[in-house]
Amino acid sequence: MARDAEGKVYTVPYEAVNAILLNEFLKEYRKVEELEATAAHQQKQIKAHCGPAEGERTALAEQARTTNGGKQSVKLRRSKLPQLPGR
Repeated sequence: MARDAEGKVYTVPYEAVNAILLNEFLKEYRKVEELEATAAHQQKQIKAHCGPAEGERTALAEQARTTNGGKQSVKLRRSKLPQLPGR
């Protein structure tokens, strides 16, 4: 192994390259596994938190579908604005 003026390695024996690359790969692989586990945990928490609301939305949509005879329509009522004097 050769070192520079600061003592850092800048060359490695050819035989060590595979071991070095494998170690680097394994470190990154562990990081990815940890991130995936964290993401799965967060997804689980989100589903637990939002699950009841999603169920309510589905129930409301089903109720609207059955009460409107299968038609999903919304009727808006327009209120008349009072006329201003002098106009």
